Amino acid sequence: MKRYLPLIVLVALSALFPLAVGVDDRRGWLMDFMGYFLVNFAMIALMGFGAIGVFTALKKGLNIDCACMGTSLKVPLSTVAIVEDLGMVILAALLLIS
Repeated sequence: MKRYLPLIVLVALSALFPLAVGVDDRRGWLMDFMGYFLVNFAMIALMGFGAIGVFTALKKGLNIDCACMGTSLKVPLSTVAIVEDLGMVILAALLLIS
């Protein structure tokens, strides 16, 4: 359990990110506090490290359940998680550019 603690913390922080950034046209508290640049930069870093972690786990052949569906559904970790993470990185980068 201690071995996976950093990954658990990373997943928990990424789950809180939409609340901080905001939903629809309402801005979240983090967006008001830090501004667009820092939020998008943090999203790139967080999702980028997540993608690296998923890639490493898949490369090692670890049998880990994906945390994207919570603990109620046992969904195996797959390349879909990498695509999701990299998609978030691309979207945050596009927001930084625009």
